[in-house]
Amino acid sequence: MLQVRGQKESRLSIAHPVVLVDILKERGLSEQEIIGADKLLKTNLQQPDGQITYSQYLYLIDKAITLTGDQTIGLSYGERLNATGHGVLGLGIMASDNLLHALEFGKMAAAVLNPSIGYDISESQDYLTVTVKELISWSGHDRFMVDTSFSMISYMLRQAGGKYAEGIKYSLTYSDLGNNPAYKKAFSGPVLFNGKSNTMSIPIEIATKPSPLRNPVVTKQASELLKRELSSIQSSRDGIIIPIQHMISDNPGLIPTLEQIAEKFHVSSRTLNRRLKDLDTSYMDILTETRKKMALEYLENAKYSIDQISHFLGYKDASNFSKAFRVWTGSSPTQFREQHIGNYNAPGNA
Repeated sequence: MLQVRGQKESRLSIAHPVVLVDILKERGLSEQEIIGADKLLKTNLQQPDGQITYSQYLYLIDKAITLTGDQTIGLSYGERLNATGHGVLGLGIMASDNLLHALEFGKMAAAVLNPSIGYDISESQDYLTVTVKELISWSGHDRFMVDTSFSMISYMLRQAGGKYAEGIKYSLTYSDLGNNPAYKKAFSGPVLFNGKSNTMSIPIEIATKPSPLRNPVVTKQASELLKRELSSIQSSRDGIIIPIQHMISDNPGLIPTLEQIAEKFHVSSRTLNRRLKDLDTSYMDILTETRKKMALEYLENAKYSIDQISHFLGYKDASNFSKAFRVWTGSSPTQFREQHIGNYNAPGNA
């Protein structure tokens, strides 16, 4: 995915990262080996309400895989992310009426716990299907992110009782690492590797079966806490503008509408507009600035034609893109490209 320069980073709660660090320590690694000389990271991980940057989280994931040599460490990590692994928000997941409601709560909580992961939840007559999607670039750590997500859900089902884990099917976009036994241990059903998407299909009767741990009072309390944390994140410039920039730049050719953006934040488009106005901006302002930054980066890469770049930015044709680019820079896309990478004769230039 294109990483648009100039974008600030998303931040996330330390609730998950501290669990990962604990796992590495249990495997015999020292704090110095895990964290290195990053004193700020060490300090943030020690704060009860601490946050770290998304890059710091990716750094910890890199360390976890490199130092242990275990490409499936996400599976054991997911199992450890039980109620306490999510902090207080985990109680809202565990105390939900059923698995469907738990997943819906977890989908909202992901904005606080790991903003790079999105969950699409769909129902059919026979199955509830959970699809894990990349909202912010995983930087090649697809296996870790998806393994963590599905292992976490599978472990929760096993803890609820054997019948809750029956009939589940998995589809993963990556290989089985030579029939690695870790997947048979972590997942309770057949796994299709090298599939088209990362999905987990759960029998609808299991997904809607009342949970033995349900507690409406706890769920309400956790929901109120989640609303406060989401509001706090989304009321800050970094917490609302950066994710919108990523939603635009990480899906070339699929520019989201305001309504689609608002849905990701679990608010109405009117509420999102109001919060952006409070930050002295608008969705169109963010879209325009992000398109400009994307255009500059794409134009510096000779493998993309002007027509392709126009499509990536959501324009109907190269002419409309060229007009917008002239407004931004005072030159045409072709002129800009020639100034930066020399003469370029690919078809579709304008």
